[in-house]
Amino acid sequence: VINALARSRLSGSAQKAQEILSNMHELHKSGRRDCKPDVVCYTSVIDAYSRSGDEDAAENAVALLSDMIERVEAGDEDLKPNERTYCAVITALGRTGTYGAAESAEKLLEDMERMHAFGNREVKPTTAVFNAVIDAYARSSYKRKAENAHHLLLRMLEESSEGNADVRPDVISYNSVLKTCANAYGSASIRKRAFLIALDTFKRLFKSNRIRRTSVTYSVFFKAIRKLVERGEERDAITRKMFDFCIADGVLNRQVLSQVQAACSDTVLTELLASNGVHLNDIEQEGGKIHIKDLPSGWTCNAR
Repeated sequence: VINALARSRLSGSAQKAQEILSNMHELHKSGRRDCKPDVVCYTSVIDAYSRSGDEDAAENAVALLSDMIERVEAGDEDLKPNERTYCAVITALGRTGTYGAAESAEKLLEDMERMHAFGNREVKPTTAVFNAVIDAYARSSYKRKAENAHHLLLRMLEESSEGNADVRPDVISYNSVLKTCANAYGSASIRKRAFLIALDTFKRLFKSNRIRRTSVTYSVFFKAIRKLVERGEERDAITRKMFDFCIADGVLNRQVLSQVQAACSDTVLTELLASNGVHLNDIEQEGGKIHIKDLPSGWTCNAR
């Protein structure tokens, strides 16, 4: 029941899940051994909060984790938090986007690494955990978040190259770093640094023989171009090159095209299309918008 509530995302479902958890404790105290909550029950409630969007979701998730730790210290080994528990708490923190949430998420990752180093195999960090921390930075207001997200990706690459396959980056890892860069703000130097990180991240992904670039990859990269690079020849040149990569990968979709149009002038867009054999006079437009269905199928064949 708790797990069903966690996945429902209905209003108040997280609170209902926690009420069931509290009732299970009361029933167990009264002698119902079959009602004793375990780590799965707690993790499901925390997961419910991470999906809820409630303002106090992160606070409640952290409180539940603290309750588990206290009960374990009192002798209840059935409530020992595992990797999924910590990942759910980190996700809840990240989705709040509040000040300091990303830093708190990374602190939990460090706690996991320390506990694992001392022999707790249940909390070994995974790709999903690292991705959740990177996503927390993408949603945060921390001005140098791009550097922190990039550092986490580099750690994943280093550790996986040394044999730790559990933290091997996937396309979500790369896309989340790109998203963090696209959401960066601040001084010109901070924005320039964020774009250089975006370029490095894309280049690493481009060189990967294991991971395919997706529509999200290009959507967030074009957003980074729009927000971090001043209008001019450099921006136009980068946009042209990335557009060619995008259609070669066949992942152009409505969201990507929208970001391309926002990143460049109408003149540059016309040139982009014409250089690839498509002329605006030959395709239907409505309110200045180009229909994806009117573009070559090879440009969109792998889009999601």
